[in-house]
Amino acid sequence: MLETSMNPMTQFFWPNSTRIDGPSALFSLGRLQAEALKAALRYQIEILRFGKNRCEQNLRLLENISSPGHVTDAFDLCCNFWQNAVLDYSEEVARMAELGSSVAAKAAKRVRQGEKLVVEDLAAQTAM
Repeated sequence: MLETSMNPMTQFFWPNSTRIDGPSALFSLGRLQAEALKAALRYQIEILRFGKNRCEQNLRLLENISSPGHVTDAFDLCCNFWQNAVLDYSEEVARMAELGSSVAAKAAKRVRQGEKLVVEDLAAQTAM
């Protein structure tokens, strides 16, 4: 019977395996968490940039409406503002979808690389 010298965390993730290197497996999980954190921060940066831009547009609308030269154009200014807001929101949705797909593609690439390393490690340990 083969003895296993894996730590409990490795046994939790790979219960039927007898020859997986625990530290490298946990390191790959750490990389996965780091990638998830980077993705979350990218989303936050994009959302904050968009929010800043929309707040600047709101301020510009208030300045234009309150200026004496644009009192008669208030309706046109509001219509133009809302038209631009709808366009900005639709562009932002497209950017967020693009960001999500790039994050998913990077995650899939990392998973394939990790899978390749695990298979190579198992093959090397089996050959020993």
